[in-house]
Amino acid sequence: MKNQFVALSLRSMFRSARQAICGETGLAVVPSIGEERLGRQDHIKLAVSWLRVAQRATSDGGFSKGFSLATGHWASSYPETTGYIIPTLLCCGVILRDDSLACDAIRAADWLVDIQSSDGFFTAMNSPAPMVFDTGQCLEGLYLAGTYSNYARFGRAAKMATDWLISVQAHNGSWTEHIFNSHAKAYYGRVGASLLVIGKLTMNSDAFRAGLKNLEWTQEQQEASGMFKHCNFDGHPTYLHTLGYATASLMRGYLVTEEKWLLDGVIKNVNGLLSATAETMKLPVQAYGKNWKPLSSKICTAGLAQYAAILFTLARLFPRELRYREQGLKYLDFLAGIQIKSGANVRGAIPPSEPPFKSYVGTQIVNWGTKFFLDALILFECTNSETFVSGYRPWLI
Repeated sequence: MKNQFVALSLRSMFRSARQAICGETGLAVVPSIGEERLGRQDHIKLAVSWLRVAQRATSDGGFSKGFSLATGHWASSYPETTGYIIPTLLCCGVILRDDSLACDAIRAADWLVDIQSSDGFFTAMNSPAPMVFDTGQCLEGLYLAGTYSNYARFGRAAKMATDWLISVQAHNGSWTEHIFNSHAKAYYGRVGASLLVIGKLTMNSDAFRAGLKNLEWTQEQQEASGMFKHCNFDGHPTYLHTLGYATASLMRGYLVTEEKWLLDGVIKNVNGLLSATAETMKLPVQAYGKNWKPLSSKICTAGLAQYAAILFTLARLFPRELRYREQGLKYLDFLAGIQIKSGANVRGAIPPSEPPFKSYVGTQIVNWGTKFFLDALILFECTNSETFVSGYRPWLI
């Protein structure tokens, strides 16, 4: 009964908060991010505060995967998302002028060092098996923690992860072993992009070549519509979230190489998505089939935030293409409207879907939606400015 009460109470809280801020439809009906009525830094502070609660819910320094509305309990620390939350937290520390956020990020990186295998790989939650995707995300956090702190242990751990990823890469640039799925997937471009960026910044030519080869393979999976083949979890449709990974990997690659084919792939994907949603005047949905056929009426908040970040990056590159900024703001306003404004263990978080409880993670409030929301907020802040995030920009996409 207690667990049912927790879930029901939080459902009521979601409804009341959403109606108060967004109206019955769930769509923003009051000015928010775009017109600064709610205060962008207020949204940043709220989201950061929830991530800090998620970290303190564990005893090891990692970030809990999320909070279960069904049980009222926090999950254990999640290596993959802990890795890519670290750059976001470091950047927020700069923006908010809060050095304690860097301390939290370093604590998380220390945990990653503690759990890294002697071969350099990381595993998924509660599994001893080496995983390429998880290792790639941990690599991001270790590298940024090292560059921020100058602590040698993070640099060593990042080099070990880099070397392991290169050692298990297939000849065509994809990864076919130590993966979550039965065969290579395009959303692993996020791993390739990390290798590419780190290879460029550290003058590690092996890492750079491995990353570029993976992005070439990822781009080869792109169809004429802008969609990507092999961009789903096994047994699932193609989610906006995994499409966001693939598209952002090309964007990240372009930011450090300025290779036009990478940017062309981003624009093809984004234009395809915008064309598909222009017909219905609605927000992108959680899942798509071939040629952007909607397979769901639900909204995936993580994917929406990822695409907002991509759109703000395009808006900076193409300031006369107003639709990029306008669409990014539309997505960000929606997310700001459903950000949870009250409630122990959930205040500041972004629900995983809209309506709530309708995503592939069930009744959990998971940490990655909030992380990507923060990235989009930060990139909107710096659309026309190089201040405070120039060194973090590739890691926020």
